[in-house]
Amino acid sequence: GKPTPAKDAAFAGLTALQALSKTPRLSGLYHYAGDMRTTWADFARAIFEIADMPTRVDAITTADYPTPAKRPAWSVLDTAKFETAFGLQPADWRSALHGVIEELQAEQDEEGAP
Repeated sequence: GKPTPAKDAAFAGLTALQALSKTPRLSGLYHYAGDMRTTWADFARAIFEIADMPTRVDAITTADYPTPAKRPAWSVLDTAKFETAFGLQPADWRSALHGVIEELQAEQDEEGAP
């Protein structure tokens, strides 16, 4: 997948709405997601690394994690149409992840949680 912070998705939505209000012919189906694809395991590794929490993460296959829902083998969103129509490049999810973790850690510090 392509991790996408909620703030980035909201900004992309607002950008599209503003453009559509001026140019209705842009109406259609679009996908927006973070800039680089990654695996769930690598995403988890990045979270623990940025949070400075040394943790072992073992990668597994989808078959090793059965769920009632059937999952496609490839589900990375293609954002090229969105980028072309609205002139917005997806943000670097790793940089955004730094910001999200910093916010969470700051909240935790304010609450006095361990």
